[in-house]
Formats: sequence, structure tokens, C-alpha cells
Amino acid sequence: MKIASNVKPHLLYIGFAYPPSTASSVYRSLAVPNAFAAAGWDVTVLTIDGETWSEISGVDTGLLDSIDSSVQVVRVSDGGSEDHARGDLRDYSRLRIEAPYVWERLKSLRSRRSFPEAFHGLWLKPASKAAREVHRHHPVNLVIASASPYVSFAVARSLPDVPYVLDYRDAWAFNTITGSDNFSPRSSNGKLEATFLQEALQVWFVNAPIQDEYVRRYPATAAKMRVVPNGFDPQPGHGRPTARRRATPSFGYLGTLQHENNPLDAFLDGWVEAFGLTGGRKTPAATAQIRGKLSSSGSAAPELLRRFDGVRRHGIEYGGPVPKREVARFYKDLDALILLLASGKYVTGGKTAEYLATGLPIVSAHEHGNAATDLLRDYPLWFPATELTATGISAALRRCAQQLQEPDEARWSAAWDYGQSFLRSTLMAPVIEELTRSVGFPLPGLTPPDAGDRKKAERHEEAETKEPRAGRQVQAPGGPDIGAARDVRVLVVMDDASREVLEDVRARASSIRTVSLSLVEFAANYTHTADGSHTLSLAPAGRAERMAYRLSSAGGPVGMLSRLCHDNLRSRRLALAVLKDRTFGAELRMADVVMAADTRAIRAVWQLRSRTQADLVRGVVALVHVLKR
Repeated sequence: MKIASNVKPHLLYIGFAYPPSTASSVYRSLAVPNAFAAAGWDVTVLTIDGETWSEISGVDTGLLDSIDSSVQVVRVSDGGSEDHARGDLRDYSRLRIEAPYVWERLKSLRSRRSFPEAFHGLWLKPASKAAREVHRHHPVNLVIASASPYVSFAVARSLPDVPYVLDYRDAWAFNTITGSDNFSPRSSNGKLEATFLQEALQVWFVNAPIQDEYVRRYPATAAKMRVVPNGFDPQPGHGRPTARRRATPSFGYLGTLQHENNPLDAFLDGWVEAFGLTGGRKTPAATAQIRGKLSSSGSAAPELLRRFDGVRRHGIEYGGPVPKREVARFYKDLDALILLLASGKYVTGGKTAEYLATGLPIVSAHEHGNAATDLLRDYPLWFPATELTATGISAALRRCAQQLQEPDEARWSAAWDYGQSFLRSTLMAPVIEELTRSVGFPLPGLTPPDAGDRKKAERHEEAETKEPRAGRQVQAPGGPDIGAARDVRVLVVMDDASREVLEDVRARASSIRTVSLSLVEFAANYTHTADGSHTLSLAPAGRAERMAYRLSSAGGPVGMLSRLCHDNLRSRRLALAVLKDRTFGAELRMADVVMAADTRAIRAVWQLRSRTQADLVRGVVALVHVLKR
């Protein structure tokens, strides 16, 4: 539906995470403003500088082209709220290096003076100022604030007398994984949240369990609460799958893999049991591609990379993130999907609706009591694990493989039809209509939005073979990946040697066409150079370091100070070993980038800052940011 009026209502959408960010729920933050623009609203999005995401968690610059061309995007400073996640070590102060807990505590206290949220309260001032400026130039009729961070709710209140909607992508008052309280309704935070709810025009939640809990906590505002579920957004290549026989099926997982909270280990063991090199098999009976980030920050723990390396021979490959515009093609190359979700009844999972829309079989490895099960229960090609053990997951994988060997075309057709009901614009249409009337604008019915979305996806697909549209070319943060490849010499410094970390660095760098990477690794008592002929040896730990280590397990301030002391002393030993070694001194001087791969290496690299002109970075995300730049 579109508004037939010369005077359009104006929406201000406040979303901290917005393209090119790859942060959690960014697709919702992209889709909601687009849906209002398609319905005839003027839309302004208030967000942070896109370059920030390149440094802290990675970017998908293709998402920028998915922004409706009529949407105005206002980018402002994050106010220092993301300083704790930045990776340029030359910007680190001595206090941050030698007493990171103290630095973080002081930063958090400063943030909480503006808003009761660690770090992100620092965004309140620049965002509120920008919101008032937008309103001054183009009066706003409605504000939608997307959280987290929840400081966005406070920004929404910075425009007096303008109605606002609160979009809870998660829950502020409680932990959606464990269900435990973050604060009670009677606390200062609870009273602040109650004020937000009382003054809001509407309050949105992604599923009924979260809404029900908020109704229980804040019953006076129950009438304002709505479930506005996540949906899928058609991408180029989206289409009905073919029910074909597959003797060796290809499975896939796509999403941010929060492995600490989901049954990843049980899944990997179940996979080996179902399809791996067991029971006399000489080749895997199926293959699986695991794609996406391995944490919300984009970094990957060595032990997790090591775990994937250990199952590679059983047919499982980890391949990193997939750009949004390549998602449909990724699904088209698969025969079935794997849904790994965290435990907890409040969990839906951002990818669940997208999975359903593919029309492919879905193997679920998650609790049946969570909110995702409500969406999956009626899906004709759902294969849930009856228990979250290797045996239970193995049985679900085998049931799915059996369907792929003898596909039922009627079942596949029903699965496709069911999945298309989760088109996001279809889900958003009644909500937009209600809000349009609420702010006093007529809304005569026109073309249904789902047809427009499908045509838009088709146009995107056709445009891939043509020149980019004028006025819509967007340069990626850090510059375009064009031109001849330049050799970049990167030194990776780590306290403990990890081959998996180096492989992760090489894999990430290989996607940057302007870079030809040369890696040299420095690690405690181990190194791998081009010819493997030189070893870096650390001096023995001194008495003070040994004593600090013994006290580091103590509780309270003593343990914290002892850990700081121990880590600093060990870092100094690592830095001194590099400086005193002639071979490594030369490598340090030739380096273009020096990357610290772990906490102690951060201090060591920072201490070497005056001995090299190289960029000094923390972690692989910051390294990729520098390589692109």
C-alpha cells in the first residue's frame, strides 16, 4: 500500500547498527526503513559512521546498495562508544594497555552518566543533537528506535511531542538466553524502561514469548505491545528449489555462530556419526558448508578454528561470511540447511524465516521449547533433533538424507508455499498501515508490497549484468578493491603459537584483491618464518612474574592486580625478545602491519610502537580493515 498524498509523513529511524554493518539484526534495521519508504513515507535513518564497523566487526558493502534510493542516511560519530572494540593499537593509551580493567571501568562510568548502559551511553549526545537537526530541517511525524543498544530509546525521546515506537530486537530487562533478570521493574533501570514504554506509541517484539514476559513485567502498557516478527527479504536468485534425488547431499549453515550457547560440539560429533569416516567409510556420505561469522565481533578463537580443522576430513568446511547479495546463491547450491540456535525459550534466530523461505529441508539442532519452534512446527520439510546429543542430531541428519534420496514433490511444494508467507514486507504491511493512520495520514490501498518486493529482487538480478546505476555507486569503507595487488608484509605476534590463527588470516586476506600477503609469525618459544630456520626464545620468567602468577587465581582486587602484573611482565619479555633478536628486529622494520593475536601480544606490540612505522592492530578484523585501506 502507498500513501496517495502530496505531503508525506516523515519517519526518523534510529538504528545504531545499519549497513554496511554486519552486526546482529542489521537486516531488520535495513528492511524496516525500506518498507516505510516503499509505502510512501519520507524516511531518514540516523546511525553511526559506516567506517566504524569496518574496524570493529567487519562490513558487507553490498548491503549499501540494498538501501531504498529515497532513504536519507545521516551518519554521526559513535561518541567514543565503540572505542573498546577498536583495533588500532597506536591509539591506545598507556592506561588502557597496562590496566585495561581500570580503563574500561572509567569509560563505562563516563557512559553511564549519560545513560545506564556501558559504553553506548556516549552516543546519546551526538545522536540526540543530530535528531533535533533532522527535525528542524524536515519535521518528523514518527520516530522508530531500534535496540540494542538501548540508548536509541533515549534518543527517540529527544524530540518533544513526536510519537515514537520502540523496536525490541532483544530484551533489555532480562537475558533471552538464560531468562535471568538484568534488572527488576522496581530498579532505577526498570523505572526508566517503564517511562519509555508509557510514553511510546507502540512497542514491538520479535516473538510472543518476549512480549508475554514484558506484559508480565509492565502490565500497564500491554495494549501498546505488538509482535512484529522477523521475515525474509528476497535477494537476487531467490526461487523455488527442485526436488531432486541426492545420494551425497550438501548441507549448509549460514549465520553468526554463537558457539558458546549452542550445541555445536554435539552437532559436529553427530555429523561424524551420521556421515563421517566411520564404520568403514572411505569418503564422507555428505558434505556441509559452515558460513558466517564465528562471533558477533567477527573474531575467531583458535580452539574453534582447531575444532573445524579436525572435522574437515569428515566433509565439513568453514568458509567465512557470505555477502547479503550472495545469500540466495549460497542456498541454491545446497540440498538442506542446518539450524543451530542458542538455548532459551525466547530465541527465534534471525535466520529462521530466511531458512523457511528457501523451501529446503531444515535440520534443527536446538531446544524445542524456543520461539523458533513455533515457526518451524508446521514446515513440511522440518527434521528436528529429538535430543541435543550426537546420537539425536545424527538421527535427524539421517532422516533428512533419506528424504533427499526419495524426495516427495508434493511435500517440497508445500514447504515452498509455507516459507513464502514469511516475506517481511507482507508482515510489515498492517503495522505500517496502522501507524500511518495513527499519525493522521490517509492510506488508500494500492499494489500489495510483496509483489513489489519480488519485482525489486528480479530487477537486482537483471542489473548484475549491467553497469551500476548512476548515483547509487557506493565506495566501500577504506577504498575499492581495484588495481594491481600489492605485497603486504604482516607480522603476527602471539603468546601461544596457533597455526589455525595464521590460516584464518590468510583466508580473510585472500578475499581482498589488492593484497598479496606475506606472513611471519612471532610466538613465545616458537616461530614460523619463510624457511622455518629461526626460533625466538623468551628469557625465563623473573621472580616478580612467578609470584604474580601464583596470586592471579585469588579473588577480588588481589587477583585482578596480580593478573595485570603477570600479563604485563610476560608481554615485556615477549617485546624484549623481539628487540634483542637481530633477525626479528629486521622483520619488524620491514613490516607493513604488525598484528597482535592475543591479549599479551597486544601489550608486546604496543611496546614496540616506536621501533617500527608499521600499522599496529589487534585481531584479524582490524587487520582486514587496514589491508582494505
